[in-house]
Amino acid sequence: MVLEPNRKTFKYSTCEGNFREFPISVLLIDDNHATARLMGHLLALTEFASIEFLHADTVEDGLETLSSEPVDLVFLDNRVPPHQRFEDPLRKIRACSSAKVILLTGTDLEDLGYDALPASLDGFLSKNDLSAASLTGILKQVF
Repeated sequence: MVLEPNRKTFKYSTCEGNFREFPISVLLIDDNHATARLMGHLLALTEFASIEFLHADTVEDGLETLSSEPVDLVFLDNRVPPHQRFEDPLRKIRACSSAKVILLTGTDLEDLGYDALPASLDGFLSKNDLSAASLTGILKQVF
């Protein structure tokens, strides 16, 4: 795994794994750098052949990345300051990108006030369940 500074985002690349032959570009929007390091490491352990992992620690930096980089999938943290919930950042992402969006949160959907996954999201992943297997499952689900 290679870490390269890329403007206000960080880019991680991996060629480990063997499930898919095509490259996938993944953007994590989360202000927690430990989560970003963990996601980069776990994505390298998935069954996918090539993943480019980008990290932005603010919604604004994430939107800038989406406007300048081809991104296939966005993992959006439920709370990225100054936003208290994901709905407003999600609207902004949808306005500028066709990337699939997975909500990443440390709480359950029910705790967020939802009985089911909102139609505006392509998936949900709990930070409590982060593993190479759970990320592989999400990637297989959306691709």
